[in-house]
Amino acid sequence: MEKIIITGASGFVGRHLVSALMNIDGFNVHAVVHRSNWEATPKIPRLRIHRRDLSRPSCWEGLIEPGCQLVNLAYFRHLTSSDNIRVMQGLTEACGRHGVKRLIHCSSAVIVGKVPGDVITEETRCRPVTSYEKTKWVIENLLLQRPPHDLETVILRPTAVFGTGGRNLVGLIGDLLSRSRFYNYLKSCLYHRRAMNLVAVNTLVEAIAFFVKSPRAFDREVFIVSEDECPQNNFRGVELQLMAGLKIPDYRLKRVGFPPQVLAALLRLTGRSNTNPQRRYSCDKLLRLGFRKRTSFGAALAAYARTYARPEFT
Repeated sequence: MEKIIITGASGFVGRHLVSALMNIDGFNVHAVVHRSNWEATPKIPRLRIHRRDLSRPSCWEGLIEPGCQLVNLAYFRHLTSSDNIRVMQGLTEACGRHGVKRLIHCSSAVIVGKVPGDVITEETRCRPVTSYEKTKWVIENLLLQRPPHDLETVILRPTAVFGTGGRNLVGLIGDLLSRSRFYNYLKSCLYHRRAMNLVAVNTLVEAIAFFVKSPRAFDREVFIVSEDECPQNNFRGVELQLMAGLKIPDYRLKRVGFPPQVLAALLRLTGRSNTNPQRRYSCDKLLRLGFRKRTSFGAALAAYARTYARPEFT
């Protein structure tokens, strides 16, 4: 039985990942949580919960062992940038010191920041703008530029992750359920075919599990995890799917899409680092490696919409 340690296990992605790995034979999962209500979770033979403070160097005692794998999902929004970097430094040093086989670090595709072009790949030079983007970028460089040793390192850059328990799409669903039809109609015309850059949490979890199970070695490699190749992955496509799942009829008025330059100008005024409504992130590198998505983007959207469906809506 191989030991898999997951930091940030009580978070949105973490809970989905733990659940998925429990369905794969051959792994003992050790979930590291900072605070959670997992004490009430029924005992599962191959799952152990560890309450640890990752800001303390002693947190790894009795947990990390030679040959294990570590999946890092932890990021502390309540901490400063320097504190998050310090936590990651401690984590990587502990991995090297204790002989961890592989570190899989979950970063974010948005760290690319303010760059030209419609298609983003792993080769795109990052120009982070916001504090969050800059912190994530420094952490990635910490992993990519460290002195080489036996620790394999994989960095995953997911786009906007959605699914049960997540925050993405909650605002759009809230608008569709509670805002006026005219407001939503105008918003639909403005955003029109803007790329949403969404990725289902199940797809991200499957990508992480793919690397956990992979027999090949990885030397500081970066992979984008996205579903931007799906024609539906734009505002209007997502809106239609959600409306169908929520049993909300489409607008009676014919939609008139605003020119993308109008939306781009508004995004610049709000200080967004990505002001390109057509930006898409390519996951071709991951697909070339042999990864296959088991759930379609449309099916994941429909399932998510059903969790918010209101039968009484008319």
